[in-house]
Amino acid sequence: MMMPIGRILAGLFPVAFAVTYVLLSFAATPNPVSTLLRPLAVAVVVVVALQAVIFAVVRRWDRAGLITAVIVMVLLANWVPLLVLAGGVAWLGASTWLQRRRGATAAWTESRLARVTAVFAWALLVVAAVPVVVSQLTQPSSATPRPENGELPAAESDVVVLLLDGYPRGDALEAQFGVDSAPFEAELAARGFSVAPSSRSNYTSTWMTIASMVHGRYVHDIEGLGNAPAGPAEQYRRLMAAIHDAPILDGLRAQGYEIVTVPSPYESAALTSADRILTPPEMTSFELSLLQHSLAGRLLFEGMPDLAFDQHRSRVHTSLDLAVGEVADPSDAPRFVLAHLLAPHAPIAFGSAEEDPAPGCFPDCPLYLLGPEADWSRYPSHLEAVNRAVLDAVDRIREASPDAMIILMSDHGTVRASEHERHAVSSFFAASVPRESVSFPDDISPVDVIRLIVDPAAAPTSPYAAWESAAQEPMTTTPIAGTNAP
Repeated sequence: MMMPIGRILAGLFPVAFAVTYVLLSFAATPNPVSTLLRPLAVAVVVVVALQAVIFAVVRRWDRAGLITAVIVMVLLANWVPLLVLAGGVAWLGASTWLQRRRGATAAWTESRLARVTAVFAWALLVVAAVPVVVSQLTQPSSATPRPENGELPAAESDVVVLLLDGYPRGDALEAQFGVDSAPFEAELAARGFSVAPSSRSNYTSTWMTIASMVHGRYVHDIEGLGNAPAGPAEQYRRLMAAIHDAPILDGLRAQGYEIVTVPSPYESAALTSADRILTPPEMTSFELSLLQHSLAGRLLFEGMPDLAFDQHRSRVHTSLDLAVGEVADPSDAPRFVLAHLLAPHAPIAFGSAEEDPAPGCFPDCPLYLLGPEADWSRYPSHLEAVNRAVLDAVDRIREASPDAMIILMSDHGTVRASEHERHAVSSFFAASVPRESVSFPDDISPVDVIRLIVDPAAAPTSPYAAWESAAQEPMTTTPIAGTNAP
């Protein structure tokens, strides 16, 4: 005989506290709803398993539920619900004292407390779910007019774009870190790459760069993005919608390309309108944040201090493997593959950092923060290891698809403490175009990359302009001196 749904909800109320924590955390982010699925599943499975173990010991559903709820709220650092529950215990204790004098048992008190707590837990979950549902239903759309593609030649070979987040141009590397990029550039030249000596980005924010790339225009020219909304979350949501809209990809599809993407841990910057999304299994930035802001996660990182860095390294390698594997897999249609790698961007996790514990402030600060000087001292070996991984991937892509166009580019440069902002837009670009169907200028910027792939005869965007984004507010920008930004 099936158990009534009311009794199931009453018995599993600790799950509601865990799900509420995930939903409240998600509501403060611009992430797509798909990033919720795994954290919610893990939360439910772990709490149900914990409650089952406790029930096996105490043999009472109400007592097991109360014990599990307290443990869950402590581990998730949900202090407000815990204080409310403590207040409820005090109130019920006082209100049942007279009942106890009339013969009520301790079990009766526990059962009553469990039922009231269950109502509170599920009500809290409903309240937490409302802003999530509203944010998804009111997700803005850029509604940019689709471009007129005209008669475009059919594509014959794959295009692979490895977006290396925060990779500085050679002169910026030398100025900030004393790193000579000549050996890496020579390795690329030997593989048929041309390195753009004056490449530069248009934005210091990844979201702004990607939005401009997939629209082929500056962000302020994209419909609905002319004015920055108030609040970081809404700005990220607007940009996420613009990236999803991606009108310039219509030109690629008109040429027969299948659009495939490998997202970074920041899935709010993912090209969600791609025909296929190859998501690495490693931890996302949202999942990392859930752990980082909970007592359970802090204890986990205390016992496994390298876990987050191991996950980061693994994700970079997995992303490269997915891009290579996509090209190696036979297909009737050519593919446009955009793989976004959060490297050499912080954390400084490769090279010497693979053997020694990272000296950064994590978990007391964001993992992806451009960190203190102790981190930057490891940057040269970190970059060298990233270069080796990229060259290996290039060799495998070329072996699998000899005629593929391969582009290595960054969304922005890197600014070390006290350095000039111009380094933030000194970005790296190199391309291998076996059939020379596309010619990229020496001063190429991201806004023009996909435009020129779609239409090699297109003129680069003029005048060149660049903007610096405010911290955590990508659409709040300041023109960078020396450019034509309005």
